[in-house]
Amino acid sequence: MLVVDSGTAPALTVLPAHLGWALVFAVVFSFVLASIEISNVSKKPMRSCLVFPSFLYCSIRAFGNVVATLLASVLVARIDPALANFYWLFAAFLGIFSFETILKNMNVTVAGAGILTLQAWMDKALNAASAASIESDLQRTQIDIEKLAHRLSKIKDEELNAFVITYLASQVPNIVDTLEKAAAANKANPRLHKGYAVATVVSRSQVIAFLKEQEN
Repeated sequence: MLVVDSGTAPALTVLPAHLGWALVFAVVFSFVLASIEISNVSKKPMRSCLVFPSFLYCSIRAFGNVVATLLASVLVARIDPALANFYWLFAAFLGIFSFETILKNMNVTVAGAGILTLQAWMDKALNAASAASIESDLQRTQIDIEKLAHRLSKIKDEELNAFVITYLASQVPNIVDTLEKAAAANKANPRLHKGYAVATVVSRSQVIAFLKEQEN
């Protein structure tokens, strides 16, 4: 058992198992919350947010929540022993939301002069993670486009041209002729050129559905 003695107050007891679960919950919830924040700010899917700056931001938030949860566990130990089975939940909940309050109100000072609030520093870390997520998403998108374009280039001209006309003709009249002439002028593979045009403009799900139909 972990015993905390305040001197005048009765000894406080927090079961290590409960404290351990509180810390686990605080860490997991911190990573989930931080991941949602990054995805929301960057406007990118979660898979694009799996970059080092995101991990750094999640770790910083988790560290703060763990420290706050440890401090909160001392207060939670004063709760009615009949609720002991829920100490871990109370400690984690109180710790996480206490850290949020600290973020908004604590200032970093040097020589008595305010520099930035702790929240501002966290915002900088969040913005860095968001920027890295946007860059990661652009790279993933480009890789997807290249893969789809090469798969499309292997489709017969008749089927590929029909697909191009269906989805691109409304934007550019005589789209097939335009793409083929542009490919010839630049000594490029015409089917690959049309593949890039389709993969860039048409939704990924529609392109994949078309490829599956043609490749089967």
